[in-house]
Amino acid sequence: MRIEDVQSPCVSLMDAAEIMREAGFRVSVHKLKAGICQGVYPFGEIVERAPGLTKNDVYTIYTAGLADWLEQHRWPRKEGAKCREKTV
Repeated sequence: MRIEDVQSPCVSLMDAAEIMREAGFRVSVHKLKAGICQGVYPFGEIVERAPGLTKNDVYTIYTAGLADWLEQHRWPRKEGAKCREKTV
């Protein structure tokens, strides 16, 4: 599945991981969950049902945010594309 194929405002964890793998990123659903929880992947949100990562947590992954993230992290970069500054 490619991001261009998505016709809804949100995608599932499995679909997001598949889209990222199709774009060349090595990611599993587990890694995606951890990255969303840690704020590494800003295109998703987590609703924690219990402290810490659990299988009962609910994730929302926004298609537009994922598309933007993929564009910013594409390799090789398009000519003229700028890296986003990392803020601390």
